[in-house]
Amino acid sequence: MTSTYRIEFDPGGIFTVPPITVDFSAPNQAARTVAEHAIPHLTPVLTEMDRPELANCFFRTDPADPTYGEFMWLDLVGGTGARFCPVRLTPVIAYCTGDRCKDCTPDEECCEATCGCCPRVDEHDHCRLAPGSEEDSKYCDQHGEGWLFDRSPQAERRYQILRNA
Repeated sequence: MTSTYRIEFDPGGIFTVPPITVDFSAPNQAARTVAEHAIPHLTPVLTEMDRPELANCFFRTDPADPTYGEFMWLDLVGGTGARFCPVRLTPVIAYCTGDRCKDCTPDEECCEATCGCCPRVDEHDHCRLAPGSEEDSKYCDQHGEGWLFDRSPQAERRYQILRNA
């Protein structure tokens, strides 16, 4: 089960908060991260609505539905509160297994492609390297020209196997 989620704020609504990807393995810290990201964007809209006090809020997720969240404001003395800015949480599934691939998607080039850690390499069962057009660059028949990044020990072993094949 993934602990990383892409957060989309108020889809189709009045709040324009850019999406963010957050690791929820520590839920309290994740909620603070989401609030710190969103509150600067929420404040102007809440002020325009004559409700600037709502910016003193917190983010919460629904325990029964981990794909839903919202912001809450509570007035403990007055016994009132408000819920606003619904949030959609979408689990992020890691595409690559390399040590720098946590943000890779199928539409992007893989920074670890030439080491054999990328599923595209596994899918085609090979990744042939040749010298590139510039010093120290390599050309991969699947991923184009580029430079090899420092690799994890596992990635280095896979790269050496490919290089020696």
